[in-house]
Amino acid sequence: MAKRGRVGGEGEGVGGVGAGVGAGVGDAGAGVGVGGAGVGAGTGARTGEAPVGFQLIFDQTGPLCVLVDIIQPVLVRVEITVEKTATFNGVVISDMNAGHTVYIYARLACNVEHCAPNTRFCVESETLRNCLRAIKPDFCLQISGDASDNITLRAHEPIASNHFTEFRLPTLVADVIQECLNDLQYEFLVEVDLSVLRSIVRNASSLGGEDVQFKVEMPAMAEPGTTSHTVLTISTEGDKASQVHRFLSLTDTEGGHTRTIRTEESNVEVPASVELATCYHGAFVADKLEKFLKSIVHRQVLNMRLSPGKPLHLQYDLGPEDSYVNFVLAAKVAPG
Repeated sequence: MAKRGRVGGEGEGVGGVGAGVGAGVGDAGAGVGVGGAGVGAGTGARTGEAPVGFQLIFDQTGPLCVLVDIIQPVLVRVEITVEKTATFNGVVISDMNAGHTVYIYARLACNVEHCAPNTRFCVESETLRNCLRAIKPDFCLQISGDASDNITLRAHEPIASNHFTEFRLPTLVADVIQECLNDLQYEFLVEVDLSVLRSIVRNASSLGGEDVQFKVEMPAMAEPGTTSHTVLTISTEGDKASQVHRFLSLTDTEGGHTRTIRTEESNVEVPASVELATCYHGAFVADKLEKFLKSIVHRQVLNMRLSPGKPLHLQYDLGPEDSYVNFVLAAKVAPG
């Protein structure tokens, strides 16, 4: 049985943190490693007139439902941090799956009525998802917590307010908080249509493939500061069949910053005389990619970041300003 926790407050369980990319074992692939002690949950000593607990207001439950639907297949339990600063009011998730191969960083803006310093709480993601699915998407939602072991979700009609729905969730003892890997610098930014990428990843499993491979090629003799042709190849070698998808784009060759590849670019052809060199090649577990992509309901362009020696990074916009989900997946390591 999972241990129960309390709503996090100030003054307990603060440790040092460090981030990095660690090597994985066998088919599990490379692990997204994080070193150092974490920040513990608990009810800390209050100072001065700091408020107890927290209260959040969501005008609509839609973006929160989408966020929880996306992270639930990856995270069995999720620790949520409440932030109320001069630049951001809302909730933040920074957590890793049990196998240390997938890292999630997400922000969702909302109205933070009040919160104690360093407020955080941990709940089972499936339970939270089931509660949110039982609430009508146009209802207003209030989430609150205090020094008890419960988090309260209270929803009501936005105008009449004559229909209320309420859930109480027990909090859990959180695992070690993972340091944010959100600031890694990447060599390539790929703007890819969600439906296209989701279809390719889904095909990988149906064709008997275990991974999806990404390869970026650019002219071997490209001069810095010019625009050159770039080829992005997404492929799978399956037991039943193989698939190859190539996308041609024009990319600047200036070093020292991220180069953008657009999969929807038109009228781009690579001359036969151009010799291409591989700038990036990585393989990633198809099942983990599929679980993330299938939970995204709205059609839009995804930002995918690739760079040698770094995990794959996908970003999905949740709608409200400064609200998004980052999905970081470690590369697969070949056996032996």
